[in-house]
Amino acid sequence: MKIRAIRIPEGELGLKQTTMSGLGDLVLLAGSNGSGKSRLLSLVGRFGGSMLTDEEEKVLKANIITSQNEFDHISRQLKEEPGSTPESLAKIVSYKQSLAYRTTMLANMRRQLADSLRVTMERPGDKPTVVSYGARDTDLRDWKELRYQEVIDNYESINTEFNADMVRESGLSAVKELINKFVHASHKDPKSEDSLSLETRIDALRKLLRDFLGSELDWDSAGDPMLFGFPISQANLSQGQKVLLKIALSLFFQDGSKEELILLMDEPENHLHPLALVTLIDRIRSKCPKAQIWIATHSVHLLAHFGPESIWFVKDGTVSYAGSRSLEVLQDLVGDESRLGELASFIALPEQHAAINYASQCLFPPRALDTPHGDPQNGQIYEVVRRLLEKFGRLRLVDYGMGTGRLLSELSYRFDQDVAQLREAVDYRGLDEFATAENESLCRARLTDVYGADGQRYFKSRSEFTDSINAESCQLVVMCNTLHEIRPEDWLKYFGKNGAVTQWLHPQGYLLVVEDQILPFGERAHDYGYLVLDAPDLRALFGLSKEDDRFVTDRHREPRYADRLKAHLVPASAVAATTPDTIGKALKSLADRAMERGLALNRKAKKGDGLDHREGRQYAFWTHQHFNAAAAYKAMAI
Repeated sequence: MKIRAIRIPEGELGLKQTTMSGLGDLVLLAGSNGSGKSRLLSLVGRFGGSMLTDEEEKVLKANIITSQNEFDHISRQLKEEPGSTPESLAKIVSYKQSLAYRTTMLANMRRQLADSLRVTMERPGDKPTVVSYGARDTDLRDWKELRYQEVIDNYESINTEFNADMVRESGLSAVKELINKFVHASHKDPKSEDSLSLETRIDALRKLLRDFLGSELDWDSAGDPMLFGFPISQANLSQGQKVLLKIALSLFFQDGSKEELILLMDEPENHLHPLALVTLIDRIRSKCPKAQIWIATHSVHLLAHFGPESIWFVKDGTVSYAGSRSLEVLQDLVGDESRLGELASFIALPEQHAAINYASQCLFPPRALDTPHGDPQNGQIYEVVRRLLEKFGRLRLVDYGMGTGRLLSELSYRFDQDVAQLREAVDYRGLDEFATAENESLCRARLTDVYGADGQRYFKSRSEFTDSINAESCQLVVMCNTLHEIRPEDWLKYFGKNGAVTQWLHPQGYLLVVEDQILPFGERAHDYGYLVLDAPDLRALFGLSKEDDRFVTDRHREPRYADRLKAHLVPASAVAATTPDTIGKALKSLADRAMERGLALNRKAKKGDGLDHREGRQYAFWTHQHFNAAAAYKAMAI
């Protein structure tokens, strides 16, 4: 379970009004001290903790109406009370006290309702468990400070109604009582069901502590829990180790595998060195694979480890998706260009690091990313959909390579969550032949949110999809960051007179090829890596001349994306014109173009101008594009 969107109202805890949407498994709130990231984290905890089920929301609304009616009734009684006798004056005092109580109660109920409505969960009606870890308060209360009955009570309470605040007061005493129960049960009957169950729990706790602290949980003859060979209270744990112990215990007592878990961490780097910090987060993610983790941080090391797709930039109370604005985030955390230069020089020359990192990524398979609403590439597709809706009235849209379903999520967002209007306008079908089980589940959930329990909207093979529809019935087939992952030998399975896309497309329909022209991450999608075609290469592939105005390329409106994000609209008749000869021309066009780009960057580096991090990545990209296209051209013997 995950929070997919959260709306921050203007002025709440001094923050600016904003909507965070398209949130993934990990949300990093980056910013300097005082920027508002800790306040934002507290709002996430408040709003998430206020989430209501449909039935709870119905009851709360009814209670608000009842309380308001009672308030209005008492207000009328107060106005009608003359106040001329002691009895009447006493009633006035009672009425005023009752009104003050109901004013507070109404305000609290309305705030809870408003807070609940500010969060959009991955599945409507979900109610998350929010667990907050404050790195500043790391001490755990020693069980020896408590009476034995309190130890027993703490064990019972933390196992039945867990919340993170209990860990400080009850964590160690609960471990002590767990050990006592296990020792007693195993001495009485080591084969009993109770003994075996407790042994399983002890083993699970030991594994957690071993993973987080590198120490084996043990106990002395009195049953006192020990770490590093000492009773825990005498083990001289560092502040960082106390953080790890607190998190390990809280994960154990609330069961870190629960789907509804939302973990909040405020500046965990305060007591952990960089390697321990990223190791901690990696371990939490492995132990809680279905949880969503929010971290308020100013750790550059942490941000670099998880990458820009998870970063939200917080500055002066304003929250915005960082995306490609990593330089701005770095400047806010590190300082001006000279400070950034010092950091870059210490770590590595930027272009060398970028080129090597990108090249290494090209050895691994691609990954499907989920993006927030308003993502620039999704916006490009929406604009094309909007124009085609004006032409066709209603659109049957095939999302080939549906991935995480981010296009459908964007369309729902653009239609202002009016699913009835979206259903009426767009007959959406998703097809993904290489989907992971997790992505398939997410796509099916998003389709159900819009189209209900319609089993004919998600497909895992071309043949299955082809059999489900009438030929030439689709006005738009979208390939977003997909074509570059298809082997050139297979292009005729999609295009050409016998290709699947040709069979699907209406005679007046279109293929929409959307590609990031400089992929932010390298990947190895097939034997030739990946092949990113731009307008000249696509015109060659589909047998179109430079003058043919049926082929339209949309560059992104924002100048910073104009050369990167492009959407190419190809008419159905051109899709059908693909042949082995046009495929060869497309590959040669890409190989030649990549050679020119790589040589230009090489000349710049030789002049002594140097390459920045972005240009270093581009150099690796164009080197791979030239090699990949040339290798494919040669292998196909065209």
